[in-house]
Amino acid sequence: MPRFEGTRGGTLPDGRAVYYPILLVRVEHAGSFVDVQAVVDSGADFTMVPAEIAEVVGLPFEGLAEGGKGLSAGGAMEHRPAPGRILFDKKIVADGFLVAEPGKLPVVLLGRDDFFRLYTVRFAWHRDPPTFDLDPATEPRAR
Repeated sequence: MPRFEGTRGGTLPDGRAVYYPILLVRVEHAGSFVDVQAVVDSGADFTMVPAEIAEVVGLPFEGLAEGGKGLSAGGAMEHRPAPGRILFDKKIVADGFLVAEPGKLPVVLLGRDDFFRLYTVRFAWHRDPPTFDLDPATEPRAR
């Protein structure tokens, strides 16, 4: 797979730029879809979609089955399992995902239980600008 340049996301107080490993993905459910940015997140256990994006494809948070609670960099949040798919490069990378409660998550997170089963990710934060490489996993781990 190609090398991806990190997306500049802001500046630290000391003037250094902040970069994020962002890909364009498609979130689908029941014939509806939306193309959105997603962060490749090696710290996320599962792939998670903001409630606001899930609603666009017909998955209102209130209509989803009870889920659990978890912690993220943004604090505690409720999450609920949802049917649907997430595609990257026309390949299904998540067949079902978690939906974060409204107002708690700003972007789709691609987590270890889904995305990292299919791709070997190499982050190169030492490059200027930072980059990350994706290679298909040679032996995808079964679920």
